[in-house]
Amino acid sequence: MNDKDREINELKERLNKLENSQNSDDETPKDLEKEKIEKKAGFIANIIVFILIVAGLIWLFGDDSDSSVESEVSKTEEKKSTPSEDRNAIYRTQIITSLGNANFDAYWGQNSSLWIENPGYSRAELETFGYKLCGTTKDYYNESYIITFWQSLKNGPKGQILKVNCF
Repeated sequence: MNDKDREINELKERLNKLENSQNSDDETPKDLEKEKIEKKAGFIANIIVFILIVAGLIWLFGDDSDSSVESEVSKTEEKKSTPSEDRNAIYRTQIITSLGNANFDAYWGQNSSLWIENPGYSRAELETFGYKLCGTTKDYYNESYIITFWQSLKNGPKGQILKVNCF
């Protein structure tokens, strides 16, 4: 069963639960508490998946190999010829790709401003997510930037929710 089939089954189950809750007026607080716990578990799973993706990208693109003096000299010359902003542009693209894989719509409004559309989380959850994103990117992204969460990014950003500063 692929991911789309699982998602369809989950949506069918949710629809059945909603229909059942509308038919019975005596929904217990335990059911509501279980739903809240499930939502929190889903959010935490998304964060863990995102962190694993970013860690994998860092591992793939990190250079921790032992190399000879000649290759070190050529790398130094290469760094001098290519500006460091090109490297940060690659990292910005990787961050957007990782966020897209975690079902977040996002783009860089400027080189120092990352805009993310809220997929339906609370302000506190978004703040936690923003600081975790800052923590995972600080080791390889050499510039400070601001993460801004918006209600919508379609046709331009609308409804600013929260800003998180990453230094």
